Amino acid sequence: MKNYIKQMEDKEATESRQLLKERFDYSIFMYEAEKVGISATGEEEQNELYPNANQPKGVEKTCLEWYRDFLANSKGIAEAGGAL
Repeated sequence: MKNYIKQMEDKEATESRQLLKERFDYSIFMYEAEKVGISATGEEEQNELYPNANQPKGVEKTCLEWYRDFLANSKGIAEAGGAL
């Protein structure tokens, strides 16, 4: 009986996940920023969130630019694996 209950719980979880994917099929933009314009002590520092004169070296695009790309092509990004 325990095996049967476990199988039913697993089947229910699998079917529930599948229904959620079908009913709520949309992409979510996420960005992990390291430099946000203010330090822990409140001092102004580099900012990678939007185009500005104080961007960190090596930042190809700001968060805002990535977000605009995401809005323009969120389906294509999701189909390509989700990561920019």
